[in-house]
Amino acid sequence: MYRVWQVAKFLSQGENQMNAKIIVSAIAVFGAVALSSLPAFARDTVLRANFPDSRINLRAIPSVNAPLRGVGVPGDRVRILDQRIGSNRNQWYYVEFTRTGARGWVDGTYVQPLSIGGPGTPGGRIVDSERRFLVDSYEARIFPSGGQTRMNVFNRRMRRTEINREPVTVNRTSDGVAYTGRNVELFLHNDGRRSLTFF
Repeated sequence: MYRVWQVAKFLSQGENQMNAKIIVSAIAVFGAVALSSLPAFARDTVLRANFPDSRINLRAIPSVNAPLRGVGVPGDRVRILDQRIGSNRNQWYYVEFTRTGARGWVDGTYVQPLSIGGPGTPGGRIVDSERRFLVDSYEARIFPSGGQTRMNVFNRRMRRTEINREPVTVNRTSDGVAYTGRNVELFLHNDGRRSLTFF
């Protein structure tokens, strides 16, 4: 933000203040696009398989037919950077290996579940780490607290909290994942879109 102000100040001292406005507007739009394309809150997990000597394929794209980028083994620590439904209709995760830094797509079958026991969501699970999502001018924060999954929603434009610590249930459907509370629902579509609805 400081650099944007410096550019605006420098250009406005010249003769053409219109150019300053155009450049500042372009920088602001680029910043908004960059923020809106951030992935869900990156989180650490481990790879798993039924047999300890299994090899888990790391693919270039979320498809069992995609070129290999490497292999992992059960117990490898990875950081999830993105997710989507793959060609086989399974959930796939774009991961980075903690030890080597290698990146690629792994079928979700081989990713350790990201939730722990407790009430509040289907199957008696709650989220086990904080996650943040940008939806238009809102920032939604999903987090575990008191044995429940909860949501905060901050209005970035008005600079105020709209939803505070509201308990939500987590429902996975064929279209995506819904975090639903009494007053709000955050829906994460499989194609990467996000929608936020207030009741």
